[in-house]
Amino acid sequence: MGETKMNYNYLEEACQLNDELVAYRRYLHANPELGLSLPGTKAYVMKALSDFGYQPLEYGESGVAVLAGGKKPGKVFLIRADMDALPIEEESGVPYASRIKGRMHTCGHDNHTAMLLGAAKLLKRHEDEIEGTVKILFQPGEETLEGAKAMIEAGILENPHVDAALMFHDIAGSPVKEGTVGVFGPGAVYASSGRFEIHIKGVGGHGAAPDWTHNPLGAMCAIYQGIHEIVAEHRSPFDSCTMTVGKMSAGDSANIIPETAVMHGTIRTFSKQVGERLRKDLVTLVEYVGKAKGVTAEVTFGTACPPLVVDSNVHKSFLCSMKELFGDEAWDMRTAWGGAYSKSTSAEDFSYIAEKVPSGFGWIFLGDSRQGRKWGCHNPKVQFNDAYLYRGAAAYTKAAMDWLLENAAAGTVSDCIRQADESLYEMAGN
Repeated sequence: MGETKMNYNYLEEACQLNDELVAYRRYLHANPELGLSLPGTKAYVMKALSDFGYQPLEYGESGVAVLAGGKKPGKVFLIRADMDALPIEEESGVPYASRIKGRMHTCGHDNHTAMLLGAAKLLKRHEDEIEGTVKILFQPGEETLEGAKAMIEAGILENPHVDAALMFHDIAGSPVKEGTVGVFGPGAVYASSGRFEIHIKGVGGHGAAPDWTHNPLGAMCAIYQGIHEIVAEHRSPFDSCTMTVGKMSAGDSANIIPETAVMHGTIRTFSKQVGERLRKDLVTLVEYVGKAKGVTAEVTFGTACPPLVVDSNVHKSFLCSMKELFGDEAWDMRTAWGGAYSKSTSAEDFSYIAEKVPSGFGWIFLGDSRQGRKWGCHNPKVQFNDAYLYRGAAAYTKAAMDWLLENAAAGTVSDCIRQADESLYEMAGN
């Protein structure tokens, strides 16, 4: 039947590290950096990894990775945390709030980084037992949806070649016990995200003489209404998607008809085909409204981050590992809350990695709304309970160790997978 995995008490080991993880997190929270350029964060992470005994590798301007294991032949499993913050003024009121005006770790990437540092320390301790290699990636630029792609271009998936990957995202503002872990099922679970801009040019003039003008505001309103009709009427009801206009700009005075107007928005879908159809329909809408209103109207599209697709085999291993580690506090997101959160229209640039290698994805709940942490990610008031960071560190460690062992040789599988047939596996989250 093959060798079963060695069940180290990762939770107990990780719990002993939690004060250290909290210190990492709070330093990063107080010193947030944005985008692809994270010099202070990078230096801090590299120092910690060097103290653990690693030789950090640099990818691009601010990416950092280390290799754990490699002493035994086997596959390579990548675990990833993002490190960048958002351009938001903090209003959380915590004593370790951001020291930099207009920047905040409001999406919890400081938590992700601290948890992955904890996993790196645990994996170094157990390096002799790793059946293959764990590649540990600290990534910049997730919020701009540029970082993962930049890491791939810098070679993160090679030397050694990555065979599978995994990431966690923290969640706050939900009525869920803190420390609970959710595992997303196979298929597209996070949406693609791509931005668009619509530029409209008419003929401006005096508000008292609209007949001498071609008002771009009328075209902008017609396009805005038409976007809602596209989403409502031009797609299958089985194709979940959003097309949202978040910014509309035109004019400076009540009695002056402006010459130009600009609209900014996003398209989110769970398939490339649906996204392509929506973009095509938007181009047609903009073109014909422009002609009807006597203005010039043009739409341009930014790069679209693909949907995040979970691999069925990585998911199976990941779910069983989390059930063994956390018991009833590990959820199958296909069945949790009646399946209401089996997917999300949020976007995550880890999807670029998941396009290249089989991948898994999970949530760790760090802010229970019933305990007063009612604000969600990207809110300036959001608060996370970092007393549970150790659970993320343990989860990363066990998921990586188990997957490598299960894939080291035929017949070497986890107890959970060995004992369960497919029908029992499908019920694992119940």
